[in-house]
Parts: sequence; structure tokens; C-alpha cells
Amino acid sequence: TFKADSGTKDVSLSLELVETDGAVTGTGTLVSTAGTFPLTATGTYDSPRLSLLLTTPGFDPVSLVALVDETEMTGTIGGGGFKNEAFSLQRE
Repeated sequence: TFKADSGTKDVSLSLELVETDGAVTGTGTLVSTAGTFPLTATGTYDSPRLSLLLTTPGFDPVSLVALVDETEMTGTIGGGGFKNEAFSLQRE
């Protein structure tokens, strides 16, 4: 489980991911001033690189590319209103 609260934007993202033989699936929640939105995640993991497509009903898909280590993932998020913005999520 990864979670972050942005210090500069009113956005919180949490993801719970499962990896099996490089295939990643999971669920999550995005909380913003516009509301709370459930996410579905699908993608690939080739250590340390993670690529995900995050989908929410009624919204454009969001792509997430990150490097993952024991305590966090850092990368960029684009689409669905995000413009390839940097992020860091802490492992819980």
C-alpha cells in the first residue's frame, strides 16, 4: 500500500497494488477538492520500474510511471488533468 498527501495541492492518493510475474493490478482512491474517486490500476512492474494505467468511471485515464524501492515510489503522473507532474508516495 502506498499513500501520499500533496503539500502544494489539495490531492491525496492511496493505492493498494498486487504484482504477479510482472503484472500489476490494484485499487485506490483519489481525494481532491472535487470529491473522492475510486481508482482501478493495471500495469507492469520490472524492478524497479512501475508503469500503471489508473482508471476512474467517467474520467480520462491517468498514466503513472515510477521507480519503486523499499519505502517509496517516485515518478510522474499524466492525463486526466495531470500534466506529467512529479509525485512521491510512501509505503505504509
